[in-house]
Order: sequence, then structure tokens, then C-alpha cells
Amino acid sequence: MIWIYSHIISERLKFVCDFIFGRILHEDYTLLYDSAEFNAINGIKLNYSNESLEGVQLIPAALLGETGISRQELNTGEWDGLPILFTNYSDQIPFDIFSATFYLITRYEEYLTADRDQHDRFKCEGSILSVLKCLDRPIIDIWCAKFQEVLTGKAELSRTYNFISTIDVDNAYAYNFKSFPIKLGATIKSILAGDIEDLKTRFGCYFRQQKDPYETYDYINSVHSEAEVESIFFFLLSNRNEWDRNLPFTSKHLRALVLALQRQNTIAIHPGYQSYQNAETILEEKLRLEDIIEGAVTHSRQHFLKFSFPETPRNLLRAGIKEDYSLGYAEKIGFRGGTCTPFQFFDLEKNETTDLVFHSSAIMDATLNRYLGLTQKEAVVKSAEVIKEVKAVSGELVTIWHNETLSELREWKGWRNVFKQVVTLAKS
Repeated sequence: MIWIYSHIISERLKFVCDFIFGRILHEDYTLLYDSAEFNAINGIKLNYSNESLEGVQLIPAALLGETGISRQELNTGEWDGLPILFTNYSDQIPFDIFSATFYLITRYEEYLTADRDQHDRFKCEGSILSVLKCLDRPIIDIWCAKFQEVLTGKAELSRTYNFISTIDVDNAYAYNFKSFPIKLGATIKSILAGDIEDLKTRFGCYFRQQKDPYETYDYINSVHSEAEVESIFFFLLSNRNEWDRNLPFTSKHLRALVLALQRQNTIAIHPGYQSYQNAETILEEKLRLEDIIEGAVTHSRQHFLKFSFPETPRNLLRAGIKEDYSLGYAEKIGFRGGTCTPFQFFDLEKNETTDLVFHSSAIMDATLNRYLGLTQKEAVVKSAEVIKEVKAVSGELVTIWHNETLSELREWKGWRNVFKQVVTLAKS
């Protein structure tokens, strides 16, 4: 048991203590408001105040005593070479680890900026973790391991590393089962572009002389089975538009695919491009998937990782989603919330903890290839670095791949081997 004294016991303090002590350190704790009672207790004690009391002292910033949202003085610094926020220059713990953790996992900074990219997403370069060049490290978990050592003397976290391989199915088939107008338009486009390679593959699929290149599901399942990993498939079932181009949710071929993959994997919804600010759209698409699998759908990830605080998580909750995997960046690998530990959505405007749990998606195929421009060897090396960081703190690693990026077409030639190597490294 860890006894914590604070002169202010707020919803914010309870939330961050539940996260640090419950989800990361796996330690029981009790918050105390009475300093005399705190001093009289024998045991591990943390004095979260400016008062001179027994135990390890953690000097608080103002953040956890507030209820609104305002610009924060982040006061960056270092702790044994680690970047930190809300520094206080104390000898024992030179920063308010509670406020720093709260600021990052509530995505506080995303409430404060209107600067978005072309897809209306929070820009990675706007994150303090990007500025401090520690986005690719689960910095909160690393802080907590050191924090635990100061408090209890234990150097290692008492929890188990977990790996989840996730697959987004944005476009189930490259050529097959599309409507005649879509096939005709795509064929004419290839003819006009003089794309002979595409035309050969296209007609080979049309006349059933070869397998559709996006039909990579058997390969994915075989890699997952061999490594014995947990896997989730996220299906896009939105109405067709410029950014959402999957088969119609009524397609018998798409429905058959979902049911086939359900035998070995968790099936989840991939709400469409326009859904992130519309609870009704998320719910409609979720109900479509539930109709196919004849069961509840509780996991989701937004298409294009489009996410807006607090609207999107509120909409997910209204639609009955319990676990979300959208928190990552398209342009960079790493930990958007600064942690490789699942954490609950804390609604800053309402100042309350919710039931929605975020899982950080740290590595994505398109990030490695398209955004970072890495070679296949470099992609494996970079992924291995992140995997090592997560294993060091016994956290949760979530990767994102797409059925189409394992097609061996064009820019993705050779990337099946990258996928297999990453899965093997992550599981080993």
C-alpha cells in the first residue's frame, strides 16, 4: 500500500493516480487529506504537497487542482537524461510526474490548438513530445519505473508485456467484386495512363486467372498463427466516397470475408473518413458490422486516424465503443499519449473519467514506408527499437498493417517480409 497525502484531492488527481498506480505500477494506494493522519502511518508514503511532512515529497504544479482548460507553463527539463515536464527542481523527484502524465494522457495540448493538417488531424509537430524528441519512447512508463524505484526500491515493473497485431481493411479487394461502373471507370483510367502492369493484373483477376492481390488474409492469418499473437481486423463499412472505397457493406463477398476472419480474429469497426464528428454515423457503421457478425462490436479505430478531442471519444461512447485504437500519428511512429499502457478517456471539459479505453498504436506500415521513406531493412530496425522500448517497461505494443500493403504491388514489393519480421520480433 502506498499512502499519498495531498491538500487537494480532485477528480484529476484520482484519475492520474488510478493510471500510474493501478495500470502501470500495480500498487494499491490511498489518498489522504489529513496531514496528521499521514504522518502517523507506517509504510510507503508520498507527500504530494509543499508542506514539510514524512515520506518522499512530490511538489505539485497547479494543473490537478484546476477544473478548466488553459495554457500551461510546461517547464521542461531533464531527469537522469530523460526529458520531463512541470519541473520543480526537487532533489528526489525533480518534476510533477502526476501533472506531466495527466497533461499527456488527457491529450490536453490537443484542446488548445486549432492548427490541423489537410485531414483535420492534430499535427504531430505540435506535440510537446515531438519537440522534446521522445515521441518514439513510452516516456511515461519510463518515468514511472524510476518513480517506483524512488518510492519502493523496486527497479522493474510487475506486469506482463503484450503485443496486439491489428489489420485495417480499407479496401478488401483491389479488383474483384466491384460494381461494373467502378470496374469500367478504373479500367479506362489504366488504359489512358498506359499502366500495362495494372491492366494485366486487373484482367487476370477479372477472368479468375490469378488471385486478387489485396486478398492477403491467408498469409496474415498464417503469420499470426505461427507467432501465436492476438489480432484484430478493423473493417471499413462506410458509404462510398473519395476517401472510403471498400465494397458496400451489403456485399455478400465482404460479409463472407468478415465471417471467415472472425473464426481466428477479433472483428472491429473502422469508422469512415467523415465519422469522427458524428455519433450517428459511427453507430450506423457499427450496427452494420454487428449485423454481419451477429454480435456486439466494442473495438474501433478511426479511418485515417481522424480524431478530435473531445468530440470523437464522446461519439464513440455514445455508439457503445469501449476500446479505441486510433491514437497514433500517420507521419511518425511512437506514442501519441506518451505511454504504451492503455488509458481511459478523461473528458477535460466535463472534468470526469469515462469508460472508453485508448490503446496507443505505435507502428504503422504507411508511416514506415510512405511518410518516413524507410527501406525495408531500415523499417525493421526502427520497429525493433520501438519494440525494445515497450518490452523494457513490460507495456502493450500495437501495430497497424493493411491487407493491401501486403499485396507485393508497386511500392509494397518486399514488405510482406517486413511484416513477418516485425511480428516475430514483437512476439519473441
